[in-house]
Amino acid sequence: MIFNLPDYRHRHRRAPGGARHVTVESTFPPGCPSCGVIASRVKERRCQRLPDIPVAGAVVLLWDKRRWFCDEYLCERKSFCEATP
Repeated sequence: MIFNLPDYRHRHRRAPGGARHVTVESTFPPGCPSCGVIASRVKERRCQRLPDIPVAGAVVLLWDKRRWFCDEYLCERKSFCEATP
């Protein structure tokens, strides 16, 4: 489960109707998948809903993913999105 991964944090809140919303996000800048250069500029953010099995009530699990610029001028990939295995 993503809660046990290093370099991630999570926030909890109750939505109207009592469902729990859990949002996870990374706490580190990743390296470009093509060239390995560590990213320093965020291009955009998007929230991805992850499947979850409800335990003790309804849960909405969201991953606040960031799309990064690759600033290595020789790299063909100009931007990339965070990923975790």
